[in-house]
Amino acid sequence: MFPFHYKVICQKGNWYVFGFCHKHQKFMVYSLSRMKDLIILDEFNFIEDFEKHIHIDPNIGIWNNDVEPIKIELLFSKEINTNILERTWHKDQDCKQNDDGSVYLSFTSNQTQELKYWIMSFGSAVKVLFPETLREDIKKELLKSIENF
Repeated sequence: MFPFHYKVICQKGNWYVFGFCHKHQKFMVYSLSRMKDLIILDEFNFIEDFEKHIHIDPNIGIWNNDVEPIKIELLFSKEINTNILERTWHKDQDCKQNDDGSVYLSFTSNQTQELKYWIMSFGSAVKVLFPETLREDIKKELLKSIENF
């Protein structure tokens, strides 16, 4: 693999390089901590419009998805409302407390792989309101998890 790097990104304390992979002929994300035996080349073929190939949401994750961001709507139980209300989870979030003490949180992202596990980390204190596909993916994952116990 001979990636030409275009951008270095810190995500949740880990450093990544966004670059073009000649082997796969596409832009990919590489973890710096996994890199070994690096060779610095004298050549670099800069692609002017490389930014249009970056499809990440640094608020949630850095999977390089070329899918369009979708609206995510979550409902958190009143038992954890302080934890949800006191944080900025996403730069584009809409977060408000309902009359019953529950908290509505919405934002847009294309990082459904990361979101699935982040949402599951709240256990029964969160409900996916939208999209239905994310709710179904989480249900399937939870059913698989039950088999481990």
